[in-house]
Amino acid sequence: TRYSDALQTLADLQADHPEICKLDTVGFSTRDSVPMLRLKISDNADVDEDEPVVFYCGGVHADEVLSVEVVMNFIQDIFARYDEGDLEVIGYISSMEIFCVPFINPEGHIVVEEGDTEWRKNKCDNDDNGIFDFHDGVDNNRNYDFGWWIDDGPEATTPESLTYKGEAPFTQTEDIAMAEFGWTYRPLVALDYHSPTYGRPNVAYYPWYWYASDGGHGFGPDESLMQSICQSFTSLIEAIPDDSLTDTYTARRALVNKGDYKTYFYGNFGSAAFSVEVSDTTIQYPALVDTIVTAHLPGQYYLLERALGAGITGVIRDSVTLEPIEAEVQVLEHINPDINPRLSRPDYGRYRRLLAPGTYTLRFLKDEYFTKTIGNVNVTGGSPTEVDVLLAPVNPEPVPTLSEWGMLIMALILLAFGTAAVIRRRRIVYEGRRYS
Repeated sequence: TRYSDALQTLADLQADHPEICKLDTVGFSTRDSVPMLRLKISDNADVDEDEPVVFYCGGVHADEVLSVEVVMNFIQDIFARYDEGDLEVIGYISSMEIFCVPFINPEGHIVVEEGDTEWRKNKCDNDDNGIFDFHDGVDNNRNYDFGWWIDDGPEATTPESLTYKGEAPFTQTEDIAMAEFGWTYRPLVALDYHSPTYGRPNVAYYPWYWYASDGGHGFGPDESLMQSICQSFTSLIEAIPDDSLTDTYTARRALVNKGDYKTYFYGNFGSAAFSVEVSDTTIQYPALVDTIVTAHLPGQYYLLERALGAGITGVIRDSVTLEPIEAEVQVLEHINPDINPRLSRPDYGRYRRLLAPGTYTLRFLKDEYFTKTIGNVNVTGGSPTEVDVLLAPVNPEPVPTLSEWGMLIMALILLAFGTAAVIRRRRIVYEGRRYS
């Protein structure tokens, strides 16, 4: 799919379905400021509602064009099912917000469209010479800050390398835009699609294992949960015989060894964040593409259903003002020093976490508030367990004293009498003029 064709397809879908979708941008590319197209699919698409968020992305590596096809096919399929009155799809659209970004790296994709089918990175002008050449480009899937420092070999630090990570984390506008999306929406599910330039085909990687030699503590605190969700997801994706030795895709544990998408979204938000290697090559035979992308639909719809399933959710408020607040939510059975604090959204005070059915202990923390711990939280398989929380401020705003209340009441009484007197005088004058 060419970038211009994708833009037209998405614009047409918005024109035909203005009630459930909104086309805008998540950001712009680093060098050419090409819009990173973002399609939101939800009822009330113009409003950021208090609903679960699912995030499907492709096209981070320019030569991996199958990744774009998988995202675009999902978009077209969900609208086709909506038009057919599919009640399951209508339910998803009315109860969650689905965001799709087909091109994380649009300027790189356009390079491939123009004939350089081995170009992988964006077009960052690494040597500042104003000319786009082989010295340029940063791998957007290595420029996030979480784990960036670990990746220090020549492949990561040489600008001419296909996997150059940039001279510092978040030097690329594409990565900044993706991170800003994450901090705004805190997605429950976050997929980025690839197709293998190298490495294993027909696989989805889940987070994570972090070697002690790289500063980590081994398995991620959600190991069993992430493995289970990823296995269920991959078991639904049929691998076509021509490009796989297995019947379905396989789930594999990823390492924390670079600043990539899945590590960032899981490490900061607890997202079920998977990197999916589509098929066994970057540019497939055209006759196989429809079969390959269609095979991914059952997994994509499974993750929508899972986002509405077992877990916890609730709203955190200031106990005095009742205003929603951003606070840390710890699941004590799923925590270790490697993850960053998982926070509620500041707009709604809402937190969400996927969990397996079981019993959990939750801890809620925020600076200048008393910590609250809630035990025996029972999570079942049908839907998220609601646990709303009031956090008490350590130093609340002072409440008026009795004498201050008395003065306030007296002032209100005097104001009321004064207003009544003015009204009465005006009525007398009015009546006097009327009957004179």
